[in-house]
Amino acid sequence: MFGTYSYLKAKLEAEQLFDIKEIYRVRGIASLDEMLNEIRNGIKYPCVAVDMGFEGKLDLADKQYDKSYHTMHILTGIPTVNNVDEIDTLILDAYKLGRKILDQMSAECQYPKQPAFGFDAKDIHYSAIGPVGMQCYGVTFDFVSRNDFGG
Repeated sequence: MFGTYSYLKAKLEAEQLFDIKEIYRVRGIASLDEMLNEIRNGIKYPCVAVDMGFEGKLDLADKQYDKSYHTMHILTGIPTVNNVDEIDTLILDAYKLGRKILDQMSAECQYPKQPAFGFDAKDIHYSAIGPVGMQCYGVTFDFVSRNDFGG
């Protein structure tokens, strides 16, 4: 089954993750907030925080597939105080980076031997995030992967 963190970590180690500097694991938005506060001075932007939640939907009766839900937060930085234009730029930059990553995943999801196999490019949601932690901004992307296990 497709794993967002392992996929992104492998791409980062192979220097194939565009401008992303670091990948973190979190569980929910509160965990993201805690993580950003704990590493206040050591965080490198832009970065990705992958939500390690364990949620999905099984269809045993009909198609026999497992649909799992994934979330990644692209964080691009901290604006100067009350600079709305800079916040807009950080959010737009995060969106553009997220799109590059999702486009890469989409290109590598068609066949069983590909690293993003199961990624569903037809079901992606996004929203701006921030301020979180120490006033960080970015974009959250939610998507699904499918694992057909017979039938």
